[in-house]
Amino acid sequence: HSFPPRRSSVLFLDRVRALADLFAQGLATLQQKHPMLLVEIRQLGMFMGLKTPDERLGPLMMKTCFDNGLFCVFAGNDNSVLQFLPVLNLSDETAAEILERLDRACSDAEAIIMEHMAQGEN
Repeated sequence: HSFPPRRSSVLFLDRVRALADLFAQGLATLQQKHPMLLVEIRQLGMFMGLKTPDERLGPLMMKTCFDNGLFCVFAGNDNSVLQFLPVLNLSDETAAEILERLDRACSDAEAIIMEHMAQGEN
């Protein structure tokens, strides 16, 4: 037999969809702010991938995210992609804080890239 979904399940899924929309908007803003670093945003619900232009930048972003209190990993099949998977039960305030920390991580990565370029390193 098929039972109708529990009301709490429906409310939870609605909340996850709202969070996914919040992150989609926030990541689009970050991509506009950091276009040389975030070349593509991939998203399926709360499963997100941040595509960088170089395979060395996924590991760099993983480090700068960690330094800013975020746990993200680069994709094993494409090191240029940072996998970003926030938990599903966040408040809007916590989601905003995560996006702020991700913004700082992007700025930190850009500063490291600029430092290496100034030293003549690839």
